[in-house]
Amino acid sequence: MLFVGWGKKGKEIAYAGIEKCPHCRNWTHFAIFETTKRVTLYFVPVASWDKKAYLVCGTCETAWELEPSAVSKTLADSAQLPPREQAEAIWRDLDVELLAAAEAHPGDTDAVYRLTMDRLYAKHPRQWADYVAGRRFAAFADTNPPG
Repeated sequence: MLFVGWGKKGKEIAYAGIEKCPHCRNWTHFAIFETTKRVTLYFVPVASWDKKAYLVCGTCETAWELEPSAVSKTLADSAQLPPREQAEAIWRDLDVELLAAAEAHPGDTDAVYRLTMDRLYAKHPRQWADYVAGRRFAAFADTNPPG
């Protein structure tokens, strides 16, 4: 008996950071997925083709195909980001620290920001804390426009 299969296989190859999804309009985590079409013989892959990379929203799962020329740059950029679990931890810590700093310094926005960031820097690498804080503040400004 001969077992032959075919289909498409996809896997996450990198974390792509926190952005606003143009489809669902949420600030969320994005990932880079790679798909390939393949043939298997007795469940062992024997041929694959049509490799494509996609940027995928972590909330609505909408995917955008990346141009082949953009894949290596996108992967290189993602290597500078914190891992997803670390970004999630920083996001949670940022919310907690902002509330604590706001209670300690009501009405003093500069003091709240400095205290919050100092506490984040004590727990997380500065580059990662700056990245996540920048995304968090952009999300806040997006949902709470001035005026």
